[in-house]
Amino acid sequence: MGFFNRFLLFLYALLIALASLGVIALCLHVLPEPMVHNELRFLLSRWETIAVAAFLFLWSVHMMGCSFARSGDSKQQKKKDEPEAVLVKTATGEVKVATNAVCGLIEKCAMGVFGVREARAKVHSTAQGEGSQVEAAVNVAVDDDQNVGTVSDYIRSEVDRNMKQVLGLETYKLTVAVTEIARPETAARRVR
Repeated sequence: MGFFNRFLLFLYALLIALASLGVIALCLHVLPEPMVHNELRFLLSRWETIAVAAFLFLWSVHMMGCSFARSGDSKQQKKKDEPEAVLVKTATGEVKVATNAVCGLIEKCAMGVFGVREARAKVHSTAQGEGSQVEAAVNVAVDDDQNVGTVSDYIRSEVDRNMKQVLGLETYKLTVAVTEIARPETAARRVR
């Protein structure tokens, strides 16, 4: 059940609690009976009462549907709880490498390229056949005196070399995006 449905359920429970308090007040004769009959006759003659009743009926049906809906298979729940990982095949078996580790490797490779000031990587891995299909994206900030095409090529070659050497991944998809072009840091000027 999602957040919105939980909020609706909270409001529904609050409305039922208030209605039950109203019934208790009527049973204990807190309000005079002629006044209650007069107000009830007035409410039953209004079209707004029908609209509110229809809305509450639909709301009740929706809440019943939410209570009967399946929250997912246990396998899907288990997959949600597990951290996403890249599956690497070796001669002796499989190795799961956390996507955070792969992100760190890609960021380290990008930061090692001259002219790159900042790098942020994201990795998404999906199971495909016996291995994983890996899609990576790295956002970099480049000095304004560097050619972005050349820097991008250097980043791709460094990442490719390390993905093959460290992880043993031959196939993956890498997207390099330049998100900022900044001036290289210069020595602080003295103000006299």
